[in-house]
Amino acid sequence: MTPTHIMSNEPIDCQEDTPEAAQDAAYDTKLGNESETYKRVNKLKKKLHMMPFQTPNGRYYVRWTLPNRYDCEETLPLDTAVEDAFAMEYENAYHRLLGDGWQRNLTKTLRATARMRAREEVHLRVAGDKDAILYDLGGWDRQAIVIRKDGLSLAQPDRDGNDPDARAVARANFYRSEPMMVAEYAPIGVERMLPDAINRLWRYVPVRSQEERALIIGWLVGALLPWLPEYPILAIRGEWNAAKSSTMARLHQLIDPNAWVKRTNLSDGRAIYMASQSSWVVSWDNVRRLSQDASDALAAMSTGAVYNPRELQTTFRETALSALRPILLCGIGDFLVEPDLLSRALLVELPTLDASAMVDTETLRH
Repeated sequence: MTPTHIMSNEPIDCQEDTPEAAQDAAYDTKLGNESETYKRVNKLKKKLHMMPFQTPNGRYYVRWTLPNRYDCEETLPLDTAVEDAFAMEYENAYHRLLGDGWQRNLTKTLRATARMRAREEVHLRVAGDKDAILYDLGGWDRQAIVIRKDGLSLAQPDRDGNDPDARAVARANFYRSEPMMVAEYAPIGVERMLPDAINRLWRYVPVRSQEERALIIGWLVGALLPWLPEYPILAIRGEWNAAKSSTMARLHQLIDPNAWVKRTNLSDGRAIYMASQSSWVVSWDNVRRLSQDASDALAAMSTGAVYNPRELQTTFRETALSALRPILLCGIGDFLVEPDLLSRALLVELPTLDASAMVDTETLRH
């Protein structure tokens, strides 16, 4: 039979319709879509005023100028900043602009940008050096107290300003965690009243011996010095009715006001290092016994050593956690047993209080 030839006015495609050709076409389309997506992501990144960077230990952060918040830069973990952007009023616009994967694409672009920049430190509550200590007050105006040998001053961050204190506060990259509270302070210029303030401290901290009072004052001063190579652990011990928990909370709030003061999860090293991400001073209440893992993690955190938690054998990656923090512990009995941890501790024994000496929290506040 003679084959039938069908004539058509449509142009003839000479490219064979093979699976390889279809894959190439799909790949070209994907590249084009990704290129367009990243163009939009970069445009969005500039619109958001996000400046990503990495810390020396490899964590990703962004400096983000949030609208209607004094036009000050906020330092946030990168993933948190992207989630916050999603939760704000921009959500619908982002979805229309970038599609369902906009969060993933924005995160990838910000991380790539951060890897090309110089690494920067991020600080919680305190920063600075031996010439000046910067103490973050925790307010939305981002003011900090600048402590120098010749006195105190207030400074608001200004990265490009003429005031050296304002530039230093801006470059400190203070991170405000969720539980961080605003610090109350006396008017600048009353620092000459410091000796009287120290004497009044013992009304709230029932320590009797001069030696133990010296240990507490030394721990408080050391907790304000960000350049120290290590911080001793202040361990408060005592029997029932010795005001251990309230004493620990007051000492913590003096340096680092925080909503999560009386932590009790000392089960392992990971829980300990998670606490260090949300406060400068880390404290645990009602400590009774410490596991070997928790003891090792506390000893490492007091000196800034790297803590390597045990991993499952299904992964070949090494996990390393590092933080240097002032630590507060309180409990009944001898809860510090390991010699390595005990050698890093300042031990304070609180006496049992009579019922007539007990004062409620509201009375102490006033």
